[in-house]
Amino acid sequence: MTSSLGLAGDLDDVELIQDVEAAFGVRLGDDEIEQCSTVGHLFELIEARVPGMPSGRSCATAMCFYRLRRALQPYSAIALKPKTSISALSAVPVRKLHQIIETEC
Repeated sequence: MTSSLGLAGDLDDVELIQDVEAAFGVRLGDDEIEQCSTVGHLFELIEARVPGMPSGRSCATAMCFYRLRRALQPYSAIALKPKTSISALSAVPVRKLHQIIETEC
């Protein structure tokens, strides 16, 4: 997620990804994380790893996105959609993002 949230360099990026992985019970590859720049891409990474979820836009996978969006939407000035850049959340302190993901997801 280099330069997508301005987290690189102080391990906040690592902690945020660890929180996402823990919240959804998934493991994301470093190469995938580096390419992640939108909320939708983060959703797709999670969707691909949630056990028992069929691929595609079924109800269960959509629920995954809506769950993530519901947790993050109050902290974004714009409506979060799958193609929304993660930088739309850059005004939210990293520690707050950690707390949101841990409590809401």
